[in-house]
Amino acid sequence: MGSGGASGSMARLRAPIGSCQIDGGLKCFGHPIGATGLRMAYEMYLQLLGRAGKRQLNSPSLGLTHNLGGHPFRNVASVSIFGLHSA
Repeated sequence: MGSGGASGSMARLRAPIGSCQIDGGLKCFGHPIGATGLRMAYEMYLQLLGRAGKRQLNSPSLGLTHNLGGHPFRNVASVSIFGLHSA
């Protein structure tokens, strides 16, 4: 990833540092089994379309979610990158 790590990448994308879990994180929603990934994707949808209300970031164009789940020795990981497509 080079020098700077994640904060350097955020700076290159002009993303504000600290714009992670702006909705309070999934624990504040009770962390429902099986629905956490959907909730993260829904937050990205709201952010990208400018519908997040008080949590709205300034002009986001990309969003990333990651989700881990499963049982010991049978885990699942997913990473989703969402973005706006200009016409």
